[in-house]
Amino acid sequence: MPALSLLHFADKYSARAGETVSFTALIHNASQGPVAAVELISRSLTNANVEQLAFDSQPGPERMTIPYLGSGESVSLDFGYIVRQSDVLHGGEIVSAMEIRFATDCGWAWDTCEAVVNMRGSHRGSWLQGPEQTASSDL
Repeated sequence: MPALSLLHFADKYSARAGETVSFTALIHNASQGPVAAVELISRSLTNANVEQLAFDSQPGPERMTIPYLGSGESVSLDFGYIVRQSDVLHGGEIVSAMEIRFATDCGWAWDTCEAVVNMRGSHRGSWLQGPEQTASSDL
């Protein structure tokens, strides 16, 4: 049976509004033989308010199906998302979920993986950053 794995990760641990987060989906064939027709499926991209988001850049549909992946070979696909102020207002995280699906002699097999990026506040005094520091002149 083919042994494919999916590793999905972001280029940063946390981000602010206006920053671009680059997500990478890495598909690796660890089996002894080739695998054909591997599909990469973007399952979801959501923020802490569970809003369905869309990538600002992503591979075209023709790149989301890998027609042939030889033994020991890997393929990586990159996706970009620009963090919006509304993502930061909710705090929490942006979660990107990916899945690979491929045929085996026994039927369909799949693997899923999530990449998580924590949101950082974009203004002073944000509850995400802690209290605002002010100087007092009445000491």
